[in-house]
Parts: sequence; C-alpha cells; structure tokens
Amino acid sequence: MYCLGYATPISQSYLPEGQVVYANDPSVWLTKEDHKELVRITVEEGADPMRTGRYAAGPLEQMPYFDAICGYVLPFMHMMCYGIVKKFLKMLRGKVNNCPSNCYFSATQLKQLQDNGKGLTAPHDVHREYEDFVQYAGNYTMEDMLNFILIYSPMVFMDVLKSLNPELDKAWWTLRRAILYFLRGPAIISGGDLQTRANYRKEAGEDLWAFAVIMEQQCPMNMLTLDLRMAVVHLCKQEEETGVVSSINELWIERRLGDSKGVVPAPVGGKAIDICIGNASLTKEKVDDMAVSYEGIRFLPDLLKEVAMERKGGGSCHDSRSSGATDDSFEVCHFLDTGHYAIRNGVPTSALADDEGDCLHRELIRYIRSHLADPADDATPPHASMGVLRFSRMRKGDEDFTSRIYTRAKTRISFNVALTKMRGRRF
Repeated sequence: MYCLGYATPISQSYLPEGQVVYANDPSVWLTKEDHKELVRITVEEGADPMRTGRYAAGPLEQMPYFDAICGYVLPFMHMMCYGIVKKFLKMLRGKVNNCPSNCYFSATQLKQLQDNGKGLTAPHDVHREYEDFVQYAGNYTMEDMLNFILIYSPMVFMDVLKSLNPELDKAWWTLRRAILYFLRGPAIISGGDLQTRANYRKEAGEDLWAFAVIMEQQCPMNMLTLDLRMAVVHLCKQEEETGVVSSINELWIERRLGDSKGVVPAPVGGKAIDICIGNASLTKEKVDDMAVSYEGIRFLPDLLKEVAMERKGGGSCHDSRSSGATDDSFEVCHFLDTGHYAIRNGVPTSALADDEGDCLHRELIRYIRSHLADPADDATPPHASMGVLRFSRMRKGDEDFTSRIYTRAKTRISFNVALTKMRGRRF
C-alpha cells in the first residue's frame, strides 16, 4: 500500500514482484527516464493513469534539461499546515473516524486546553490573535495554523497532550521541530558549510520519519495521507535539489507576486498567478520595444535617477565619471496597489478635494518646468497631456509604507489598562 511502510516494510505494488520495502527505500525513487516511460505507456499504450500516476507530460517537460521528478516544488504550507498538521489536530479533537480512545482528548482535557489558552495575547510581531484551539481549529487560516504551531501550541498543550498519550506528545514535538527547520533553516544555520546544512536537513528528515512511524503504530489508517508521504519521503530530497524550503514556500511567493497585483484586474492568487507573471513579462517586453522604436522615450526609474544626480550637482547620469549619487544610492520601490489618477491630462480629478487638487496641480507644473521641460518653449504647456497617479501603499526593501488614504490600514497600539475602585466614583 502506497501510504504505509514507515514502522514496518510493506509490499509496494508498483515495484517488481511487489517488493517489500520501507517507504523511503531508494528503490521507490523514480528517475527521469522512469517517468518518461510511465508517461509513454499511459499515452501510447492506454495504461491506467491511476496506476502510472500520470496522464501526460507536463508543459515544462518540453525543455530537455527539466527533471519532472525533482524539478517541481512541493507546496510546503498546504502540505504541512493544511494537510498533516490540520489532520493531526482534527484527530486530537475527536473528529477522525475509527480513532482509538488514547488518540483524542476527553471533554475534561478539552476544557483544560481552553483554560490554558484564555490568557494568551499575540506578541507585537504577530498580527493574528490566538483563536481557541478547541472551538475554532477547524476554521484556522494558514496563518492561524502556522502561529499555533510555532507560538501558541507549547502554552496550550503544556502537559495535557503528554497525559493523553506520551507517543502522540513525542510525535507533535518532532513534527514541530521539523517544521521549524524547514521554515527557519537558513537563518538558524547561516554561514554553515554544505555538510552542516546537510546534517541539519538529515535531522529534520529523521524527525518527520519518527512522526510517521508513530502515526502508523498508534493512529487510524486514514492518518497516513498522501501529504504525509510527500513530506516524509520527498521533502528533504526536494530541498537538496531545488533550494531551501523557506525561500520557496507559498507565503513568500504570493507576497512577491503581490508586487504585480495591478497587472491584472483579478486579485493575485489561485489561477491569476500565471496571468500576473505572463502579463508582467509582456508589459516589460512592450516597454523595451517602445524604447527602441520611439526616439526620446524615457524609462521612469532612469529618469528619476538622473534628476536626483543633477540635484546633487553630479551632472548627467550618462557620464559615468561624474561625481554624485551612485547606483548603490538608489533602492527600488514597489507600489502595492493599482493607483488612482489625481490629475489626468493636466486637470485635477474628482478623487481630490478642490484645494488639494489645485495644490498638487501647481506642484506638478512647477516640477515639470524646472526638471523636464525647456523653459524657453512656451508654445505648448508641458503639463497639458500629463497626469499624476496617486498610490496608497509602497514597499521599499523589506519595509511597507501605507498612506493615510488607505482605508484598510489599521494602527496597532499596545497599552495596559488598570481599573481602580475609587471612593465616590463609578466605572
């Protein structure tokens, strides 16, 4: 059976003559050639895709150097937080069928867990407050689940899980330790050589294996999921082939894709991700073509850099010998929203109050005349066909800046409140 083989070896039907092996036996690893053969017999000979595990070759496989076995990145956050961890917590709350009594909390223990979590307050660097594990764990978002794993679980579980089943307690902490490595590994072992990193990765793999062994020995069969198989058997190998998991998990990828959110009208996420990537690439290609085809067109970042250098008295940025600001003095800024026209074709829009529009209009004229226009040329006002887009959110480096006009902005204020009973006064 595909999802067994952690505690004891088992026959694997897809191996020759049903060979009996552990789940992580080297013989279960397919090569690039094995994959191509399975695709061939599926497409050309009509083999059952449920047995070969393939319907056809993927589009990336048209590149000869792409390895379909090691080239795809496992969705760590969905696989781990929304897969393995969510299933484990569901079992502890008694929501899994055919579960032995020593694998889920009693009513008394659930009450103790709720009491343990009543006084928990989120630290300043965590933007989500603790949600009661007993009542709301089934509705946890991915961020809620991650916060529970890393921050809240030690204070909620305390010794309650150990009193229920010491083996399940061991399983939880080994799983948590492995997750800590995969999410924070590079920060923990920064500066270490390749062998040191390999040793840490091996320890994380051993922790995942220990968790899987306990699941097979102590828990019902439906806890041995495909998510568990991917993590235990393939995750360490994937990190070795494609890079550290913490740099390529879904949270950071979606955040960086958010920089291109204005490229398409749909929100970034789901099926719109590939649209964002494609449109951003096409937009850049079009801008590059225009820069070649139309004389005098300027790329805004280059223009701003030149203006800044001229203000510092360094001359034009076209002279590489000029003294003044260098490339290292500039940091790329990313706007995080689509922007709204404050001035269109030289006329303030209704998005601005009258006084604000007039002020911004005058500032635009002054800036254009002093930096971008020929003062001697008064035939055509330089601002007549120009506009101003106003953005409400921006990222510079790793820091986000939010304008006061951003309606979803919320200020977090930390304070303590003490109520004192005073004579003659009521609160």
